[in-house]
Amino acid sequence: MAMYLESHLANEAEQPQQEIELPPVSEKCEKNDLYCWPWMGIVTNIISEPVNGKALDSSEYWLEKFGKFKPLEVQIFCDDQNKTAQAVVKFDNDWTGFKNAMEFEKSFEVDHCSKKEWKDQKGIPVSNAYGWFARADDYNTEGPVGEYLRKEGELKTISDLVQEATQDRNKIVATLANEIDLKNENLDELQYKCNEKTMSLSRMLEEKDMLHYAFYEETRKMQRLAREHNRRILDEQEMLKYEMEVKRKELDCWSKQLNKLEALTERERQKLDEEKQKNTTRNNSLQMASMEQRKADENVLRLVEEQKKEKQEALTKILQLERQLDAKQKLEMEIEELKGKLQVMKYLGDEDDAAVQKKIKEMNEELEERVDEMAGLEDLNR
Repeated sequence: MAMYLESHLANEAEQPQQEIELPPVSEKCEKNDLYCWPWMGIVTNIISEPVNGKALDSSEYWLEKFGKFKPLEVQIFCDDQNKTAQAVVKFDNDWTGFKNAMEFEKSFEVDHCSKKEWKDQKGIPVSNAYGWFARADDYNTEGPVGEYLRKEGELKTISDLVQEATQDRNKIVATLANEIDLKNENLDELQYKCNEKTMSLSRMLEEKDMLHYAFYEETRKMQRLAREHNRRILDEQEMLKYEMEVKRKELDCWSKQLNKLEALTERERQKLDEEKQKNTTRNNSLQMASMEQRKADENVLRLVEEQKKEKQEALTKILQLERQLDAKQKLEMEIEELKGKLQVMKYLGDEDDAAVQKKIKEMNEELEERVDEMAGLEDLNR
């Protein structure tokens, strides 16, 4: 965008530096000759009486007659005493108008009705109209034509007009050069701000990567500790089961030995009964302990499954939050980038440049879409 603006403004600055093209000037015209400017032509000896049903002293007639020279208007000055009229024909004040005025004068010269021939026949009655390019002597003459020329125009040479055009060109060049310098300064400032935004976004991305890595490592650590804890619990449960099985076998063996002692005395039998009762009690206790152990094993397995399920749900939620965080940060980066580009386009864009205005409108619409997406994402997180 900046390169386009610099190139565009540079082209505008170079255009006025082209040499001012002048229309070809006839040999009898000098650059220092004084002409009435804006360019005007004079037609004299216009007969007031109609010819072929057309009034020769009407502006419409002469505008139509001199249409190929592209006159702007025709002013008629009637002389009721001599029944004649004079006309002043105005042309454009640019070099095209100068060329048309010269062609206007040449058309009368071809018909031998030029200014020189008008002066040569002074006093001799003629019916033809004479015409020429208005110059200094016409400007300073007495009468309504001279007054009109002095009121509507001024005397200038071609050199004067070229010098004025050159001065205007130089002013335009200086103005455009200053505008380019100002645009360049503003571009530098905007580039600096854009670089700051880019560096800030880069730091945000680095911090995000660091957080992501730390989260990943912490998750791995938690998973490892959970596996070790579960393994330790299972090992302890296996050890308890093994010890209880050993005790049970010892009790069974002792019970068998007691049953074999039939030749004991009453006292010994009582002691044996007591031992049997104790053994039965111990056996019942052992069975209850075994049942409790099985329940404990089932609870441990259920807890392990629940812990595994909760851990999976937590990981799923964390991954979802991470994706939403990535999406949010990406939207924030896109919004900041669009705001920066839009600021550059608004500041440097030409209000009359339809392409630039269309691009600004598209960027505004894209920015609104990103802002709506951000709002929707924030509502979802709530």
